[in-house]
Amino acid sequence: MRAPHDVLAAAIERLREHPMTRGLESEQIAQLADRARSRHFSDGERIICEGEVGDFLTLIVSGKAEVCKVDEATGREHVVNLVEAGALVGEMSFFQKRPTSASVQACGDVETARGSPAPRGDSP
Repeated sequence: MRAPHDVLAAAIERLREHPMTRGLESEQIAQLADRARSRHFSDGERIICEGEVGDFLTLIVSGKAEVCKVDEATGREHVVNLVEAGALVGEMSFFQKRPTSASVQACGDVETARGSPAPRGDSP
């Protein structure tokens, strides 16, 4: 496992290149770097839970994760997508200021960086 500083440095570099955050100003990227926290998840651990308040962005720095959604008719959860390193998760919730619409679960070891590029209520 990489040191937290290395994880965050890699995350910031990915954010500079990511389509959803490419338009952020350098100052906003710097704010994200100051606030971002790295975290390791093991196989099967929840990274994001469906319905939680999404006032953050989470970047998958390394590994893979399943995006899962509960079928309201059956109550059963099913996988709707597989994301890999470089993917932002929870971004729709953050930008739309709504609860998350899906859960994200680690498939094997996953390293993430989570932060907020702008204070809630300001433009993202």
